[in-house]
Amino acid sequence: MQIPLWGTLALLALAALQLAGSLHSSWTKAVSGVGGADRTDARLDLADGIAGTVLLTALAFGQIIVVLCALAVLGPILAAQLLRRLLGRRAKAAGRAAD
Repeated sequence: MQIPLWGTLALLALAALQLAGSLHSSWTKAVSGVGGADRTDARLDLADGIAGTVLLTALAFGQIIVVLCALAVLGPILAAQLLRRLLGRRAKAAGRAAD
């Protein structure tokens, strides 16, 4: 798979921005939270950002095997984030119903 130079540079720039944003958001979540749930969310966000960075970098260099491996890692991370958000909403709804 041949990607033009401008496409490669654009994907690498997006990967750098994603990694920087992921590090910043996970750092602020880890510092601001005192509970274990906040640390877990921060770790999942960091893992999501790293896997996404690997995915974009592999796309930039045309490495399809690495893309597939990154997608295989990214899938369970996104599923865990979705599950945690759904369970959090359910717990908030149950707390409001009890009041």
